[in-house]
Amino acid sequence: MKLKSIVTMDDELTFTDIEILKIKNERQLDKSIQNNKVLKIRERNGEIYKLNSSYIIFYQL
Repeated sequence: MKLKSIVTMDDELTFTDIEILKIKNERQLDKSIQNNKVLKIRERNGEIYKLNSSYIIFYQL
């Protein structure tokens, strides 16, 4: 699933123009956040990060 941005509690970790791997839709993303799952995030340069979803303040589709 592609997103415009994710903002986390820590200002240093704001991701833009990213893809969340193994998440297909907004409902699945919301459920993963609710259950504090670790998300794999791929940036446009190809780097992959693992982010604990409990740190997400908001995201933009």
